[in-house]
Amino acid sequence: MNFNYDLEPTGDYAFIDMKSFYASCELVARGRHPLKNLLVVMSQADNTSGLILASSPMAKKAFGISNVTRSWELTYGRGKSNDEKTYRSSS
Repeated sequence: MNFNYDLEPTGDYAFIDMKSFYASCELVARGRHPLKNLLVVMSQADNTSGLILASSPMAKKAFGISNVTRSWELTYGRGKSNDEKTYRSSS
């Protein structure tokens, strides 16, 4: 079976890693450098089975996580209350 690629639509496409992109945009909005600061966006901060939905490149490197890691697998903050684990920007 031969496939005629000339009949297929053509165009230019761009791919953006939206999960890291979201975390990076959030850092910029907070006045922080997206490649030098840590940010982890959780599905539910008060739920130990929540998912990491987005994380900055630095957070991935520092914690060895991916965007589908469960919150209980995040090494920072184990044994602390949810309020102590939550980082709130002072700026």
